[in-house]
Amino acid sequence: MLNDHYNFVWMDASFRFLRSDLDGMYKMAHENGGIVFFYRAFKITSFTNPLMYEYLPTNMKKLRETYFGGGDAFLRNTPDLYSNVLYWWFLCALEKDCIAPKGSQLSCRSPKGSEYVNCHRFDMSASSLLSANHFDYNNSRYILSPKDHKYIVIRRYPTRRKNIQVCNFQ
Repeated sequence: MLNDHYNFVWMDASFRFLRSDLDGMYKMAHENGGIVFFYRAFKITSFTNPLMYEYLPTNMKKLRETYFGGGDAFLRNTPDLYSNVLYWWFLCALEKDCIAPKGSQLSCRSPKGSEYVNCHRFDMSASSLLSANHFDYNNSRYILSPKDHKYIVIRRYPTRRKNIQVCNFQ
């Protein structure tokens, strides 16, 4: 995909576009070198298993004050973004102990501040951590502020997971 397309959107499967005007995000991504997250969530350290930091080193003091980019982003495949974020994100995804450190789980309680709440967001943790490192922990350089949400509206709907039932026919 990266060889064929210069711009792309990465987002969680439960997100839905209701309307969009990508011009503002494109402009921001063009100015910052390639990535814009659509919204900010909690602090990165709240939803990142501390064992991930063994693979993706960071400045923990600064990271504790940095917000998580949600499970969505507009990306441009620039050399700068590729070598500083995407390359390391892909390598992390190939190493189970990086992308899914021991003890990682999705469900957890709501965070208070930057304390780890015993859950991990896997690909979102890696992309948020690497983007924070790349942009020197300055969220305003790569996450749309709430006032900029005029560019895109996202409504997250529950996924429709089906439990598979096995029938034993004799």
